[in-house]
Amino acid sequence: ISGIHWWYKVPSHAAELTAGYYNLHDRDGYRTIARMLKRHRASINFTCAEMRDSEQSSQAMSAPEELVQQ
Repeated sequence: ISGIHWWYKVPSHAAELTAGYYNLHDRDGYRTIARMLKRHRASINFTCAEMRDSEQSSQAMSAPEELVQQ
């Protein structure tokens, strides 16, 4: 599963919405996917877990660590 971390600090989470994730402040779009995969006993490979917020451009409004902690 791709962790869409750019524009994560923007309330609209536009990059995630564009990618098809409905992940807003009151809804966890990744949890829905994880639950579906669990029902089918599938494994998850989540990208961006190795990334750090401090390594990202401030212009990207990126927050990979916050996304992983979500």
